[in-house]
Amino acid sequence: AASAEGMAEPIWHSSRGVSSVRREGVLELHRRFFVEKRGMDGIDELIEARAKEGLKKDRAHMREHRAKLQKLEAEMEDKLKNALLHGSTSIWTDEEREKLRARNSKEAQQKMSQNMKVLERSFREDKGAMTERVRSRPPLNVRSQDEMSGLFVYHPEAAKQLEQRIKELASSYREEKAAMTARLESSKRNTSRWSEEKQAQMAEIRQDCMRLRQEQDAQQKSAIDAWQIHKKAMLEKVQDLPSLSHRTAQEKRELREVRTDPEETKARLLEQMRERERTAREQKNAMLQKIQQSPRRTFWTAEDKQLLEVRKQLDA
Repeated sequence: AASAEGMAEPIWHSSRGVSSVRREGVLELHRRFFVEKRGMDGIDELIEARAKEGLKKDRAHMREHRAKLQKLEAEMEDKLKNALLHGSTSIWTDEEREKLRARNSKEAQQKMSQNMKVLERSFREDKGAMTERVRSRPPLNVRSQDEMSGLFVYHPEAAKQLEQRIKELASSYREEKAAMTARLESSKRNTSRWSEEKQAQMAEIRQDCMRLRQEQDAQQKSAIDAWQIHKKAMLEKVQDLPSLSHRTAQEKRELREVRTDPEETKARLLEQMRERERTAREQKNAMLQKIQQSPRRTFWTAEDKQLLEVRKQLDA
């Protein structure tokens, strides 16, 4: 009994450590859920009780904080009243003001600067003495300076030997790894904490889950394919419907272009009109040239035509 009393209470730890409050909470949840068989109702009651306890603590903290603020306000008000009675609104006392004046005086600043210079000089001297001591000590390296300089020189033979050594180490490592893997596979010892029946049951459950997932993927894929076929049929049906607009496709395209950018559309239409006018003029000139080059299709000669024109003028 004495030894049992002298033993310390065991400490519970996880990977991040568990406090006593956390441990007591876990034990309470375990007792309510498994020992008393109260289920989620017991856990909900515990959560509600903890929430009420937390609200109670919060109210106590609020009261303490409010009391502190009131005390601070009373102290500040008392200081201001006393300051007004003594003819000053400063919260500093006479001694504190004297210390501030003495610290901000020129003599204090000069004394501080002299002290800083002395400290800087002493630090520089200490640093120089320490550097000299370090330099005077013998080197801690077992190699000499010549050996150290030779280490940084590239030697082709040494590099080849090092490369060959690395290859040998890699080959031996692969052989050892293969032998270790073969030993592990040949070992009949079961290193799992699950029994063979449990492992078989878990493997069966895993296979069922994989089969269900495959079936679900297949159903989802078939649903997607069916939707694509249905969508394509609907699009074809919509395309086959007659147009409900009185405008042609060209007019719709022109309206769409006008709505996008009026200024740009106006400039483009003007350019199109100029191009059509130019084309019409060229076609007209070509037609006139073709007519002029064609043989005469009337029985009147040029002289007869001229006489007819003169008679028309005289009759008029």
